[in-house]
Amino acid sequence: MKHIKVNPWLFLVIAISLLTGNFFSFLVTYLSLLFHELVHLLFLCREKVLLHRIVFEPFGICIETENEPPAGIAVYLSAPFSNLFVAFLLIWGAKNGWFPFYSQWFFSNLLLGGLNLLPCLPLDGGRALFSFLKRYTKEGTAKKIINLISAILSGFLILLGICLLKQTRNNPSLLMIGIFLCYTCLTSNRLMCQKSICEAFHRMESKNWNTPLPVVALVAPKTYPARKILPKFQGECYYTVSLISGGYIIKTLTETQILSKILRSDSEILLKDC
Repeated sequence: MKHIKVNPWLFLVIAISLLTGNFFSFLVTYLSLLFHELVHLLFLCREKVLLHRIVFEPFGICIETENEPPAGIAVYLSAPFSNLFVAFLLIWGAKNGWFPFYSQWFFSNLLLGGLNLLPCLPLDGGRALFSFLKRYTKEGTAKKIINLISAILSGFLILLGICLLKQTRNNPSLLMIGIFLCYTCLTSNRLMCQKSICEAFHRMESKNWNTPLPVVALVAPKTYPARKILPKFQGECYYTVSLISGGYIIKTLTETQILSKILRSDSEILLKDC
């Protein structure tokens, strides 16, 4: 793992929870989130997935990996179902008189498990759906489908959050979740590109450079976006990309050159800029 980051929005959410008198509820929910992410970490360690960084978000902890988990859907859905299982144990134990009914813990795990099963990025259900779609469609098509679903669901949560705020007067949590999901939906393409770069670098570093590798030649227009070529870099091969303009090859790039240029650039670049 390279580093740990904190989203500045987290401090805003803490401040709002203090001002509205909901800090204890926020604390209970965040502790449930820590358990949620611990389950993710256990599954990732079992699958021997390399961690890129951990980001403390306003409504959870985002774990970014350097490669796609071999059992991606199982890794994503394990934590929500673990929260639902904890909620079931809490109410079952209380009904059998083993311990008092801890309503805050019950509802936080129930809502956390249920919310994360929604097919909306960056929630676990959205990530699982995206992994599923990539198996049966092109990655670009899968992105369009999951972005559309995420936009619709985040908009619905915002409307529902406004109605809840009008009724309770002091509970903006659902509204803030909807706004955060909407913001993440708008920036999801950039986040997915960053993940694709990490995966491409990991594949390149894992190659056995002690033995000859087959070279795969690709052809693309010089105005083709460089990040869109990343999903093509698969398997135990080394890639070269020939740029064409007016029916002629004007330049040939290696995958190392393309990856290095993308990594150093803060904005979208074309293959001709590599």
